[in-house]
Amino acid sequence: MIPTAESCAALNRASERLHGVPILPIVESAAGHAALTEIAGTANVLRLVVGHIDFMADTGLQCSDDEQESIPLRFAVAMATRLGRLAPAVDGVTVAIDDHDRLQRDTRRALRFGFGGKLCIHPRQVPLVHAALAPSAEEVDWARRVIACRV
Repeated sequence: MIPTAESCAALNRASERLHGVPILPIVESAAGHAALTEIAGTANVLRLVVGHIDFMADTGLQCSDDEQESIPLRFAVAMATRLGRLAPAVDGVTVAIDDHDRLQRDTRRALRFGFGGKLCIHPRQVPLVHAALAPSAEEVDWARRVIACRV
């Protein structure tokens, strides 16, 4: 993971030092937001990561509990992910460590944006995020029917 990703040049330098290891740039500044297309098109970028806490600090945004103010950032990351043909993006952390409902809501929001993962700030959050990211019984049933039709 490369924090405060803001340019292709910086990511290329990091990639060279990592000898081609896939990188996950964290978009957490206005400059990173402005360079999203460039960042997504950089060699060895596997997927983008939203760093909304530092993004708020950098831009002066003050988000409400539902973080509606960060929708433009998440949407831009989703679009850059698609245009860059990257693996699904990773959403930022939920800082309310003991608020399981909030974590579930935040993870579902990430899924609605097409993200494939979510950062955790505490180990207790990992099983909850895994459960929220897992397909529902209906989704599994649908997938099985699709596979059965192809056989």
